[in-house]
Amino acid sequence: MDILVVFLFIVVMQVKHFLVDFCYQPEWMWRNKGDLEHPGGYVHAGLHALASLLVIAAFGFHWYLVVLLAAIDFLSHYVIDYTKMNSCKALELTPMKPGFYIALGLDQMAHQLVYAFMVLMLFVY
Repeated sequence: MDILVVFLFIVVMQVKHFLVDFCYQPEWMWRNKGDLEHPGGYVHAGLHALASLLVIAAFGFHWYLVVLLAAIDFLSHYVIDYTKMNSCKALELTPMKPGFYIALGLDQMAHQLVYAFMVLMLFVY
């Protein structure tokens, strides 16, 4: 295994995460990620899954790993964001309260742990 390929994969996934999570997430998505009946969270998680699918495929992995890990990204992203949105709502956390940034940090750490799992699945097994 070439460590530079692993490093490049991690970097590309980080850029993907930043772009989809912060640059392309209009208000109708982020405002409604805690609502099971609104498409916002599903579309957001779907964009993450699609972008992950493209990245993993570009690295030449077998199609079943590409599809499996994109599905894991979709499910985990939706659940993590849904949990954060509803936890913040229940605890009345807003950007003006320090607890909001703890919730945001936990949310981002959870996403990064999913990517660490992907690296394990793709490069170790």
